[in-house]
Amino acid sequence: MKYLVHLSEKSEQDIREIYEYIAYTLLAPMNAETVFDRITNAVLSLSEMPERHKIYKTGKNGERIRFLVSGNHIIFYWVDHSANQVNVVRILYGGIDVDRELDFQG
Repeated sequence: MKYLVHLSEKSEQDIREIYEYIAYTLLAPMNAETVFDRITNAVLSLSEMPERHKIYKTGKNGERIRFLVSGNHIIFYWVDHSANQVNVVRILYGGIDVDRELDFQG
């Protein structure tokens, strides 16, 4: 069964900020494209068998927050079986304190 993959506003902002940081701060636009493509492909892969990845913790509303590592970044999401949907809540750099950054309200 295929799932619809939905990105929260915050996860869309995360991926924009990742791209902009690499392209404009690190002055590596080619690397920014590569990282963007890698993250995008990882997110889209969640449309099939999204529960194959480990549970990180349970969210505020009882959803099981799972994670997928893509290079130096971690994609956090939960699966809504009733809507056949995967909800990506954050995309974070793995070198930060992710517990402090996570907002399970998406």
